[in-house]
Amino acid sequence: MTVSAVLRTRAGDTYPVAAATRERVLAAARTLNYFPSAVAQGMRGQRINTIGVVLINPHARLQSDWYVCCVLDGIIAVANAARQNTTLFTAGRWSSAEESLSTFCDGRTDGLIILSPAADSDIVPSLLEFGLPFVLVNGHSDDPRVSSVDIDHRAAMEALAGGLIAQGHRRIAYLPGRSQSQSARLRQEGYERALQTANLPLDPDLVIHGHYSPWSGYDRARQVLEYPAGERPTALCCGNDQIAFGVLRALHEAGLRIPEDMSVTGFDDMMDAATQNPPLTTVRQPLDAMGQRAAEILLTAIETGAPHGVKEVLPTEVIWRSSVAPPSPLLSSTATSLSP
Repeated sequence: MTVSAVLRTRAGDTYPVAAATRERVLAAARTLNYFPSAVAQGMRGQRINTIGVVLINPHARLQSDWYVCCVLDGIIAVANAARQNTTLFTAGRWSSAEESLSTFCDGRTDGLIILSPAADSDIVPSLLEFGLPFVLVNGHSDDPRVSSVDIDHRAAMEALAGGLIAQGHRRIAYLPGRSQSQSARLRQEGYERALQTANLPLDPDLVIHGHYSPWSGYDRARQVLEYPAGERPTALCCGNDQIAFGVLRALHEAGLRIPEDMSVTGFDDMMDAATQNPPLTTVRQPLDAMGQRAAEILLTAIETGAPHGVKEVLPTEVIWRSSVAPPSPLLSSTATSLSP
């Protein structure tokens, strides 16, 4: 019991044993290279001062994924301030996430933050049944016990697409993210609602599906450039900035001028958005703050031992830059001559 009390006490805490006894225990542990098992402590129902982050994305590349990195920065900042460790769980698809629930809940963490869960995933009801505290980021559940931190994706994209319409654009192509993503579905609904509000027809040929990456944006922009000049959209509204970066490259390679020949928008306001050629119009969302609030809500739930059902929606802002302008009246003839 004395050894356990010494090894479970963290720096700065009041030690429950005499200083001399504590030093003897620590000296013996150093000699034996002994460390207490966090998993064993978790299985005994004790706090191990570790939160987990579940990231399931087959296309995830942390080095280039601004969204995930910024959210993780917020989570880690709060965890460090609270003297908590952070463990990252990854898998290739959400079905394997459900199969790996025993890994997430094996006692290595006191609670979980789930990043961008798929709309059809069963991970939320499974975690509720298991009883481990968790918070969703970029995800939604109608269950009143589930806590989440997100933005209003639908309203943000409606404001962005509505701004394009207000500038005179009538044929606006939409390039969404992966179909399994709740945020991608909501952003597409915002685009569609902007068209409906302006009494513009929804052309299925102008919704070109893919996933959240520059390569997907590049390929889809090349598809748009194959449209006959009279059917070519005057603006490309992208589901995120990475898609828009690929679009900009494809349009530049084709010799089109942005925004004179075609306007382009993104979503996220990544660090590189303002330095693109031209600077990218986009939606700024508070990614670092989302990670911070998720970690704070999770730690409160862990401390109290009960779910809170906190649902926070943080504000966004459309950042208008020079990748957008009213469509040129000479656009059709210009686009014909520049068609690759």
